[in-house]
Amino acid sequence: IQLVCVPKKQEYKKWLGSNGWALRLHGVNKETTFTGLVHNGQFTKFFEDWENDDLIGVLYDPLMETMSYYRNGKYLGTPFKNVKGELYICVENCHL
Repeated sequence: IQLVCVPKKQEYKKWLGSNGWALRLHGVNKETTFTGLVHNGQFTKFFEDWENDDLIGVLYDPLMETMSYYRNGKYLGTPFKNVKGELYICVENCHL
């Protein structure tokens, strides 16, 4: 599962982390298990200790052009900078 902010022009049939800013909370596929950040198709480790019933917060600051994340009200960090444009927040189920 990913929380993703995508630009207004999202290419059809592309996974959302391929051109957005994503926080992957849980992801399992044939090759790997990955939690962390995804931007432009690039994966980066970030926070891995997610638990059931966690409350996830996303703060997009268009003036500072940053995106920050929170877990149960506690600040985790501001990993994305230079975040611009008209964005839409989505939830993507990566692997069914």
